[in-house]
Amino acid sequence: QFYKNSFRVQWHNFIKIPLLLEIDGKINLFLLLVLINICSGVVYTVIFLFMSNTIEYNEWKFGARKESVIFSLRPFSTKLASSIQQGITSLALISTGAIGVSNIISQYQEESSQKIQEEIEKIITPEMTWGLKVWAILIPALMLFITLIITAKFYKLNEEQYQKICQDIEKRNK
Repeated sequence: QFYKNSFRVQWHNFIKIPLLLEIDGKINLFLLLVLINICSGVVYTVIFLFMSNTIEYNEWKFGARKESVIFSLRPFSTKLASSIQQGITSLALISTGAIGVSNIISQYQEESSQKIQEEIEKIITPEMTWGLKVWAILIPALMLFITLIITAKFYKLNEEQYQKICQDIEKRNK
């Protein structure tokens, strides 16, 4: 019950998607999550392909095939990113003053959803809501844009270069 009520109260006003009809906040949230998951699948596929291409590039450049080292970087980078994400989330909650809301939710988790909802509505200010929107939407969007720029600038391996690398490796190994 708490789960349903918290999304009805919180997310209805928190997430607005201009391209979707505003029928109900729950529908918008659901559609947003579907869109995010579809995009995430594409991103993870691209990351995996980049890493696979990196194996051949590494062998071509340094003469040694180190699949295990390269593929072990993926879980390590994921864990590192998760740690950074937790730190940023904590920073966002502390800097907006919303850590109190988080603590109240933790404190009253086993109590009725109505009491939690009332406590949250008493504490949440427009400034907190705005700050959380900045931390949850604008900053991640900015970071994704910066990542796109960095990737476009430094990842120069295209299909033609990749084929040449594979041919050079094949010649070298004969």
